[in-house]
Amino acid sequence: MAVGGTKSTPTEPNPTGKDGWVTNKMWCTIEEVSALPEFEGLNKEFPKMLDEWEKISNHPKPYELLDWPGEIAELWDHFHKLIMINIIAPDKVIPGLMHLIGKEYGAEFCDFPAFNLKGSYKVSDYKTPFIFIISPGVNPLTEILKMADIKG
Repeated sequence: MAVGGTKSTPTEPNPTGKDGWVTNKMWCTIEEVSALPEFEGLNKEFPKMLDEWEKISNHPKPYELLDWPGEIAELWDHFHKLIMINIIAPDKVIPGLMHLIGKEYGAEFCDFPAFNLKGSYKVSDYKTPFIFIISPGVNPLTEILKMADIKG
């Protein structure tokens, strides 16, 4: 799901044309996923309901929608819908995954605790070092320097 389809040239023409909302990459992925039993025939059904699929694509939270277009979508569970969201609205996959995890396993698996340097320091020693996995835009240096000043 993270990579998406591998085809770069569609077998059938893109149903929205060259400048439509469905990109060639999306269409190639729809063609590829149609080979899976759960998505069989999607490549034939999808072009008949472009307006409905575009509404799903543009919806702010498509993973919360109950009614999806087509007969195939009636058979899909939340995970299958996430696969389709990954194809037509990839920017909404992470919130969709968090919604699924929260719904199935509990919100505590989606709420990340704030980093607690003091608490981490208490359980560390010379054999248990800190390892920082830094995300873009996160810089723990200020907190580390504050802790260094406090500890001397």
